[in-house]
Amino acid sequence: MVANEASARNDYTSIAKLLHWFMAALLIGVWIVGFLLDDMPKGPDKMAMVNLHKAVGSTVIVLVGLRIVWRLFHPVPRLPDSIPPVLQLLARLGQFLLYGLMIGMPVSGWLMSSAFGYPVMMAGIIEMPNPFSAPDPELAQAFAKAHGLMAWILALTVIAHIALALKHHFFAKNDVLLRMLPRLR
Repeated sequence: MVANEASARNDYTSIAKLLHWFMAALLIGVWIVGFLLDDMPKGPDKMAMVNLHKAVGSTVIVLVGLRIVWRLFHPVPRLPDSIPPVLQLLARLGQFLLYGLMIGMPVSGWLMSSAFGYPVMMAGIIEMPNPFSAPDPELAQAFAKAHGLMAWILALTVIAHIALALKHHFFAKNDVLLRMLPRLR
């Protein structure tokens, strides 16, 4: 589907939908892995999960960059006029919060690992640069706290995002949810 077809139907483009759902799956998966890491005993299994968490998490920043570039050239569909302006503003602020967290989470994780002196392999392939000249456990702990706090804020924001999309579909009976779903022919 081309962009003008999507805007004529008030849908997101196929690329926007693909990025949305792919990133949703990645973020939920990497959040679950990160949450499970806290209870795992030290050892090779935990290190493998940490490396998976970092590999997937670090690729999120690239995907967020792609989403932002895509949005610059393909504006989001207008919200229905039935939604009051203050709620439309809150919806946009919620989207900015999600984008901020999708950037902040991988950046804080990268900085935390770097400050602890551990490498981060983007997608498990490319080693990201370490911005610190030497390990700094105090700084690493600060980034770890920020990373953990953002993880919980992201979880709550995603839950709210899903709940509000369902509210629009089942209670407000508008197309807000449908226009992000794939169109099956």
